[in-house]
Amino acid sequence: AAEMRTNRRVKNILSAAAHVRDATTVELAPGEVIFQQGDRSGAFYVIESGEVQMSLKPEGQPDAEPIPVRRYNVGDCFGASGLLQGDSVRRNTATAVTPVKLKVIPHKTFKVMLKDDEFLQAGLRAKSIMQNRQDSESMSD
Repeated sequence: AAEMRTNRRVKNILSAAAHVRDATTVELAPGEVIFQQGDRSGAFYVIESGEVQMSLKPEGQPDAEPIPVRRYNVGDCFGASGLLQGDSVRRNTATAVTPVKLKVIPHKTFKVMLKDDEFLQAGLRAKSIMQNRQDSESMSD
């Protein structure tokens, strides 16, 4: 229930952010990389159409094949790394699976919008911790 409330709050903020002048829209072809594991974080993404695959390489194994860990679809959002204190690099690689249309919201804009919402900040932290655990479990399967 708490995750649903957090997701609802995130979607409300994203809906407002989508109308902010700093938000842009990008379209990508299948196979195009949105960001790579290890890149500096700078934006939050909302999928308007299409599907995105998140994958990661095990730490210390740069030549390893990426392991798929999660897929996002229409209405989903991703790219929270960098929004939380001490979290400034991408933990995963995001790749378009199908033709994708994304709303891109710079972190600086998103941070201004959520700075007074402590509940949402706590929800994002909890969601980030849960996703890290799920990613770790995916890698150990």
